[in-house]
Amino acid sequence: MYVTLLTDVKGLGKKTERVRVSDAYARNVLIPQKRAFVGEQTPFTASAQLSAKNLPSPEDIVQLLTKPLQILKRANENGGLYEKFTEKECIKDIAHLLKVFESQIHLKGFSSIKNIGEHTIPFTVSSKEYSLQVIIQQK
Repeated sequence: MYVTLLTDVKGLGKKTERVRVSDAYARNVLIPQKRAFVGEQTPFTASAQLSAKNLPSPEDIVQLLTKPLQILKRANENGGLYEKFTEKECIKDIAHLLKVFESQIHLKGFSSIKNIGEHTIPFTVSSKEYSLQVIIQQK
């Protein structure tokens, strides 16, 4: 039986993936625990359905973005980061802050951040533009 996962399931797959499992496992474990649903939907349509339900209002997003996001990274004495702050990390942090899926966030003109300090990151969520103030501090 094919099911679409609603949460990450260790050893099986990640959220919104469509996986094949035994009928018994799906009926007795995954579906009753609301970790999956039965269907021939693709991961894209399942993600779209879940994201439409869980999208915060623009007012909530603006309220969450009033405070800057503080990130601790290892840096040298000159302020250069040992590991640059990549686009993937940025999307992950914004998604965690706003409680939305990573696929809903699109960064505009982002280049990897290579030093500590304050940075402004413009991004869009559901075709609305926002900007986030990020402060990278030395760990």
